[in-house]
Amino acid sequence: MKIYRYLSLGLLLQQATLPVLAFAEEPPVESAPEAPSLNDSLRGMPRADYVSGKVLYEDGDFTGALVKFESAYRASNDPRLLWNMAACHKALRHYAEVLRSLRIYERDAHAYLTPEDKEDVNRLTEAIIPLVSSISVVSNPADASLFLDGVAQGTLPLKSLLLVDIGKRQITLRKAGYKDYTQVLDVSGDENLTLNASLEKIVTEGTLIVRAGPGDSIVVDGKALGERNWQGKLMRGAHSLSVRSPGKRPFYTEIAIEPGRSRTVTVELEADSGGGLPTWLWITGGVLVAGGAAASGYLVFGQPETSPQKPVVGTIKPGTVHLP
Repeated sequence: MKIYRYLSLGLLLQQATLPVLAFAEEPPVESAPEAPSLNDSLRGMPRADYVSGKVLYEDGDFTGALVKFESAYRASNDPRLLWNMAACHKALRHYAEVLRSLRIYERDAHAYLTPEDKEDVNRLTEAIIPLVSSISVVSNPADASLFLDGVAQGTLPLKSLLLVDIGKRQITLRKAGYKDYTQVLDVSGDENLTLNASLEKIVTEGTLIVRAGPGDSIVVDGKALGERNWQGKLMRGAHSLSVRSPGKRPFYTEIAIEPGRSRTVTVELEADSGGGLPTWLWITGGVLVAGGAAASGYLVFGQPETSPQKPVVGTIKPGTVHLP
């Protein structure tokens, strides 16, 4: 069998014909039929990518060669291309990817492998193992997305152990509604690591505490929530608060709720004397308010007139308001 090999440890870019291994319990034959080479078996774009990958590899462009070999592999599903992909990964010092490619290659290309080829795989595997560690990642909640050095690896739990290269490796777990969990690990190689992570939920609510008097009705965002005292969770942002009681002037305000924080509002309603503005009309914070909402217009208070004062027509229901 004639093959072309690159790098040490038997990494190759082009495989010539490889004999098919016979596993049946029959007397061995003197020679077995040879499988067609990649040059002969690949057609169309997979073959063009394969040829381009060899040229790029020989020119030292290992990243470009890897792209071409991967493209040919996806289109043809020929497992022999995994050996070439492993060669590119080794040149790029992607040791975990070398080991991953070798394991798939050994599993799927067994019909093409001679004893010499198997020995090459074993030697390269033994050389790579000290440079790779495996990590078992467990998270709470369990369905977080896992990123290794910023590259997505899948959703936990993974189907297999995560293989990582030696050096500092960054593990990030991400899930909607939770803060990102990031851990940097010092990987020394040839070890099995376990990472247990608990994700912190993002707080989007704050607490509002309202203290009023006996019989006072508390309304938040137009919803009656009880009398006298109330405490509860509200989403972040602005909320309307009103406190009402028969025979007393109602209280209205806007409350800003901050996530994870508590705000207390104490209200003492004043008795309605019956004089001045009607009970449905009051001024708070310089804004004329009616029916719990800001008036759609405003009133202008001019100098007193000598002639009898005429009614001023405004936009506030139920109709005309006479101002003193």
